[in-house]
Amino acid sequence: IFLAPMLIRSATSSKRTEAINTFQELGLALFAFNEQYGSFPSKDTLAIIEAERPNLNLDLSGDSSNALLRQLYVDTNSSPEALKKGKFHFAYISGLSFAGYPSKPIVLGPIIPGTTKFDPKPFDGYAMALRFDNSAGIYKINKDGHIYDKDGIDILSPNHPFWNGKAPLIHYPE
Repeated sequence: IFLAPMLIRSATSSKRTEAINTFQELGLALFAFNEQYGSFPSKDTLAIIEAERPNLNLDLSGDSSNALLRQLYVDTNSSPEALKKGKFHFAYISGLSFAGYPSKPIVLGPIIPGTTKFDPKPFDGYAMALRFDNSAGIYKINKDGHIYDKDGIDILSPNHPFWNGKAPLIHYPE
């Protein structure tokens, strides 16, 4: 009985550690992709990939974070288990460039699809974000479901300096 809370915290911590490792691998793949295609995965890069590889045996259809991030794996012609439907709970923000803030998030979650709110259940009240500097930020989810930076600004608000007054283009998981 006394060990149950510690085991639950340990399992949650292990899930966060696994997610951070996945984030860092994703970050490396994003940077390599950007170098090869001149931008991060988008509908534009999808058109290039489909033109270059007409016989590609990888489902890249859709506008979800899973579908767009599968573009990172075209050279392997397979999608990693982590990006399969129902396994990846993170949003991807497209249309970003290296200009601006190195702490700008590019992949974050667990997010509630269709919203800018985060699901506190998977990581015991915490959310994570892969940032442009390839670091993984861990944020406490506020009672309102949002996460805030050290200055108290909602990181997905168009008012955050990251976004220059425009809402980020969020692609939700499948």
